Amino acid sequence: MKLDELYHMAVLNWPDKIDVADVCKVWDEIEKNVGTENPWDELGVWVIYQCLGIQKKDTSLLGNVFPKDVPIELFDYYVRENLGDASWVNERSVY
Repeated sequence: MKLDELYHMAVLNWPDKIDVADVCKVWDEIEKNVGTENPWDELGVWVIYQCLGIQKKDTSLLGNVFPKDVPIELFDYYVRENLGDASWVNERSVY
């Protein structure tokens, strides 16, 4: 899986704009919809969620976060960090 493909696929699963207070609720819905059938979808949306957590820290409580504004470099960092887990061994070998 190529980085840019995974990134764009993951961002498409998220709304364009999310109120900071709703990030966890939106994540719960996305997680249910994505499921575990496609590990790349599962990994990509999880990484976006991790990155949005960082955006949340930089935004006021009344602000919004924007998945498309997650830097691809930060996304790549968290993909690689997550692929270090033994549960992602099959995906690690093709990333």
